[in-house]
Amino acid sequence: MPRLLPAIAATSAATILVGLSACSSTAPAGPASSAQQSTPQEPKTSTPATDSPPATASADPTASPESSSHGDGSFPASKILTGSVAGFTLEKVEETNSEPLTKLSHPYYFEEHQLDPAACDATGIENLVVGSHAQTEHEIVTVALGSDVMSPERHQTYAKKCAEVNGTIDGYPALLTIEKQKIPHIEGTSDVVATMTDHGIPGSEGDAGYKSYVITGNVGNTNVVAYTTTTFDGNDAGVEASFDTVVAVFKAQVDKLRG
Repeated sequence: MPRLLPAIAATSAATILVGLSACSSTAPAGPASSAQQSTPQEPKTSTPATDSPPATASADPTASPESSSHGDGSFPASKILTGSVAGFTLEKVEETNSEPLTKLSHPYYFEEHQLDPAACDATGIENLVVGSHAQTEHEIVTVALGSDVMSPERHQTYAKKCAEVNGTIDGYPALLTIEKQKIPHIEGTSDVVATMTDHGIPGSEGDAGYKSYVITGNVGNTNVVAYTTTTFDGNDAGVEASFDTVVAVFKAQVDKLRG
C-alpha cells in the first residue's frame, strides 16, 4: 500500500480532496509478469546428456569442468605425463572438449548410438582438466588428470550396472561387456578401479570386435585416468590392446605426480 503523507494541519477542504485523489490513483506494485521471468534454457539433446544419470554425467560432456581447484593454480596440470612412455610418445592435450578426453567420460559421444541400458553411455569419469595422447599404427593411449575424486567410485558403479550392454553404434549392432580387472597395488594411490570393455558384434563367432582398458584412481586430491585400445588397422591385423600397457602408463603418471 502507498505510504501516508506526513500529518499536516489541514487548512482547506481542497487540500484534503487532492490528497485523497492522489492515494486512490496510485496502483499497488504487483509481481513481474510471466514475460519478465527468466526463461529456462532448453535442454541439450545430445544423446549422452539425455540418458546419463545426474551422478555421472554433466549436461554437456564437452564443456570445461567447473572446478575451483585448478583455477587457483593448485591443480598439478604441469605434471601430466608426456614424452616416451611404454613405447608411446605422449603429447599434451589441453582442450578438455577434445575427442581423446571426452571419450574417457562418454566413449560414444562422437557417434550415433542407442544403448540399453541407456545410462551406460557415461563411464562416471568426470571433470578432467588436462591430458596426453599417443597413437601408433595398432594402439591408442590416453592419460588424463581430473579434479573429481569420486570418479573411481562412479566408474565402479558403471562397471556393475553395465556388465552387458546391447544397442547400436553408428547404425551397427553392438554388444558390450564390461568387466573389472585386478591390478597390483601402486604406491601412493587410492580407490583404484580397472575395467575391460569387450566391444563385440552380436551373432559373430570367435574374437570379433576389440577390447579397451581403463584404469582410474586417486593420488591425493587428483584423479588419474589411463586408457588404451586398438586402432582400426590394429583390429584388422588382429592386434589386441594390452592391459600391461595401460598399467605401465598409469603407474608412470602416478610416479610423475608424486615425484
